[in-house]
Amino acid sequence: GTGKGTTCAKLMEALAPNVASWSNGNVFRSVTMLACRWCDVHNGGVFDADKVLTKDNIASFVGMLEFGKFDGKFDIQIRGLGVDALVSSIQNT
Repeated sequence: GTGKGTTCAKLMEALAPNVASWSNGNVFRSVTMLACRWCDVHNGGVFDADKVLTKDNIASFVGMLEFGKFDGKFDIQIRGLGVDALVSSIQNT
């Protein structure tokens, strides 16, 4: 293994506990989930790219994410559109 996962794990091991890594996949999935919630709340559960994927909506969804230390661990908190959760607690649901 010489991929990014191995590199990241080795850096985290060497620099712990003062380092954290973020999955851009988790950020993308969080924004996607918020877009789906927006459709539920504002468009009767129907996906319409022209309505939901506006510049303002995407900026709003990103604004509902907070990167920080929660319960002693670095995580992403999602707050908005009826969601109040840490990504680590819902990422595999």
